[in-house]
Amino acid sequence: MEYLRWYDKDPLIKEFMNALERLDQDTISLLAQDFIQIMLEDEQINTDNALKSLIQNAPPSYNRWYDKNYDLHSCLEVLKLLNPNLQKKIIEKFKESMYQIIATMYYGNKNYNDE
Repeated sequence: MEYLRWYDKDPLIKEFMNALERLDQDTISLLAQDFIQIMLEDEQINTDNALKSLIQNAPPSYNRWYDKNYDLHSCLEVLKLLNPNLQKKIIEKFKESMYQIIATMYYGNKNYNDE
């Protein structure tokens, strides 16, 4: 049996993680901060429980690709502990924000929908 990472089990989450993995660290830092905000704004996520979970589940070493960025690591550790439906809901909210941030970084503020 092939080992699956927690995010390989769902195609939407896997695609999202693959997109994140291809980005540079500066972009990931900006996105992680936005991702944290989106998760905290979701009323179904209890921030006290999320923080407690981060502390209790801190890995002994940080070997995964997303562990290199503490903000992203924190986001994904909280996301990983949520039920799958809530994970997908949050990722869907974040994908739009992610694409807007990346487009602005690389193409400026031009609105391409007006063309």
